[in-house]
Amino acid sequence: MILCVQGPAHLQDTADPMVRFPVVTFSSPRCIHATVTLWDPSKDFRSISNNFSYLDASGWYWGAISASEAHSVLQGASEGTFLIRDSSHPLYMLTLSVKTGRGPTNVRIEYSLGRFRLDSSSPARSRLQSFPDVPSLVQHYVGSRNKGEEEKPESRIT
Repeated sequence: MILCVQGPAHLQDTADPMVRFPVVTFSSPRCIHATVTLWDPSKDFRSISNNFSYLDASGWYWGAISASEAHSVLQGASEGTFLIRDSSHPLYMLTLSVKTGRGPTNVRIEYSLGRFRLDSSSPARSRLQSFPDVPSLVQHYVGSRNKGEEEKPESRIT
């Protein structure tokens, strides 16, 4: 794509009292060559296919179970136990269901531009880390949890 814009602008003051802004004049048109990045659905297809292949083999992926079924599975589990399931929301593929100190909860996994991250409505959303695949996302949060337990063993619920 070629985007044409005017060349360097020269600001001129005007004596006309009706004109309150400087008058802009252009010396000559200049063309800027711009490349447009197009969306490649084959990359998304490969990424998503690879993730589901890994998830199928991982034991974490429970498929199309409901939130209430995930809640039942996790209710008696120890804190930190999790599963990945199909999301019931039409705009999301996957949901992470995890047992927390307050009980089982569900967090949607967002997929955008080839990256996965946890969904959030908080102001911190833009600071959430994204990952090239779901296993990396899970490993990051499992690692964060384990690191926190090593640093603060008294906060562990038994």
